[in-house]
Amino acid sequence: MIKAVFFDIDGTLLSFKSHSISIPTMKALHQLKKQGIKVFIATGRSFEQVNKVTDFPFDGFITSNGSKSLTKDGIVLEQATLPEQDIANLVDYLQQEKDMFSLSYMTESGIYANHWDEKLCNHFDLINVERPKKAPLEKLLETAIYQMTVYVDKDKEQMLAEEIMHNCEFTRWHELFADVNNSLFSKATGVQLMLDRFGIDKAHTMAFGDGGNDVKMLQYVEHGIAMGNAAEEVKAKARYVTDTVDEEGVMNALQRLGVICI
Repeated sequence: MIKAVFFDIDGTLLSFKSHSISIPTMKALHQLKKQGIKVFIATGRSFEQVNKVTDFPFDGFITSNGSKSLTKDGIVLEQATLPEQDIANLVDYLQQEKDMFSLSYMTESGIYANHWDEKLCNHFDLINVERPKKAPLEKLLETAIYQMTVYVDKDKEQMLAEEIMHNCEFTRWHELFADVNNSLFSKATGVQLMLDRFGIDKAHTMAFGDGGNDVKMLQYVEHGIAMGNAAEEVKAKARYVTDTVDEEGVMNALQRLGVICI
């Protein structure tokens, strides 16, 4: 029996085409609540960004890929930042780098970027979010950072992970960029926080996602479901693959698996 369902946002609940949650998907969410099932968000977005795309009464929010988790009442259950030494290493590297890449980062006061390039602009346009404020590179050393996004290819990502930011985990849900988080925290650790909070056993859990930052969560819950638009490596790690977000993948899976009946 399912007692808790966790949802990624972009590419899972939210279509990249319409930038909205479809009527059937919203109907499915309300049906879950009606049946007494807890419904949670698990996203790479910040809490402030979540509030801008939906006003559904979720029971809790796992944001910034697990770096910050909150209840529906705004009680913070977890707040993890990137290790200061890793940030210092990155700044030292970028100060010597001739071809500096763009990066954006989430802080308590908002989202900032060292500069804008085409990849960064495409990212924020893709998720229909206002582009970050520009800030000097040194600002990275002056504030707590929940999550960073680096606009690099996979080779540069691997180099940064192995040589510069040893205590961070890089996850990629788009070919243009990778999210960077404290390696001790993920959507999966956020899931366990919520389960502890509500007294729910992991055996009664389900999660939906489509990106590399969803893999740990999909493997952690009892029923991990990949969207049809997910990358093949994500689908391979899921227990079940549903239709795409634009084909009502959430609604279809919940009905086919007998979780809801509408």
